[in-house]
Amino acid sequence: MVVAIVAPIVLVAAFTVLKSHHDLTTVTLSQRQMIAFLTATTIQEKFERLTAIGVSLATRVRFQQLVHARQWDEAVAILRRVPQDFPFIERVFVADPHGTLMADAPALPGVRGQNFAYRDWYQGVSRTWEPYVSDAYQRAAAPPYHVIAAAIPITNEQSLIAGILVLQVRLQSLLAWMHTGELGPAGVVYLVDRQGQMAAHPEVMPNGDLKNVSYVPVVQKVLRGERGVAIVSDPTAQEARVIAYAPVPGYGWGVLAEQPTRTAFASRDQELRRLGLAYGVVVVASSAFAYWMLRTLTERRRAAQQISALNADLQRWAADLESANKELEAFNYAVSHDLRTPLTSINGFSQALREDYGAILDAQGHDYLRRIVGATQRMADLIDALLALSHVQTASEHYIRQRGVKPARGSDVTPQI
Repeated sequence: MVVAIVAPIVLVAAFTVLKSHHDLTTVTLSQRQMIAFLTATTIQEKFERLTAIGVSLATRVRFQQLVHARQWDEAVAILRRVPQDFPFIERVFVADPHGTLMADAPALPGVRGQNFAYRDWYQGVSRTWEPYVSDAYQRAAAPPYHVIAAAIPITNEQSLIAGILVLQVRLQSLLAWMHTGELGPAGVVYLVDRQGQMAAHPEVMPNGDLKNVSYVPVVQKVLRGERGVAIVSDPTAQEARVIAYAPVPGYGWGVLAEQPTRTAFASRDQELRRLGLAYGVVVVASSAFAYWMLRTLTERRRAAQQISALNADLQRWAADLESANKELEAFNYAVSHDLRTPLTSINGFSQALREDYGAILDAQGHDYLRRIVGATQRMADLIDALLALSHVQTASEHYIRQRGVKPARGSDVTPQI
């Protein structure tokens, strides 16, 4: 009975807890993956906007004419207000088709005339002569902090390459663009470029050395354009981490949302503890109810056994009583008949004595004779009473045999006669 009552509840509780664990885990992982996807989409939009600004600037007719005429300072003068109009653009400069910086705004000493053909922005834009957003790199001018660059080819009226417009953006701006990705306690959302460098990480100084994490499996996946979420062990921190990753479409970059499992699944674990506690209370209550039922039925069975035993004893006592009554009846019958014979003789002789010798008896003799007759009469009355008692007992036994001795029901142990 205990198994029949408690076991189904335990099975349902186990199934519910396991399913809740699976569902809550799936929801948590999906949320992290969605954060990574939304952040990647935001970065894509920012890169597209940066590229669109560069294209709109590079396609100005007057600007194209000045670049084609190699009037670099006049061409850059047209763009001098770009950093004020677009605060996230830190600096603009114009390079010739070979990658040599010809003019910049705001102007920095020591960079004009330098060739930057080795930079990723030049190699990227010169490959197809299409707008290109570079990987993170350390700029040559002081102070040497890290930037990215959007390189836009400048064409002339004959659609020939006349120069390259470059818009530089500091990595702090990338961090500002990623504020949409909030994971919670100990969670970080960071950006890696095509080389696997941490281009924007909340816990890494933008002016510090760029850390290359291309060896990390999830980074390799996101750089291949894959999207997903994984639980990865971190030997350094000695804990597992949830890492969701999503590529920045069209740019080869990737976004990773990383958080320790202890905080990522904190709400899930709290909900499972609450659910487990609730089912624990149900199991304890069911066990107590089953124990109460089992004890009640055991007591009822024990009471029924005791009643059966009492009824058996009553039947046995009734049989013994019937046997004793039969013996008493036989005894009464025998005694009554055995005693009546001498009384009859005494009574008969007393009557004969009165009739034959009444004349010669004096008063005292007649008194003795009267006392003898009275005593025999009282003795006869006693014998008649004894026989009547025997008849009453016989009638009672006949009634018992007709009705029987029935066992009592419930907790009543009184025999029903």
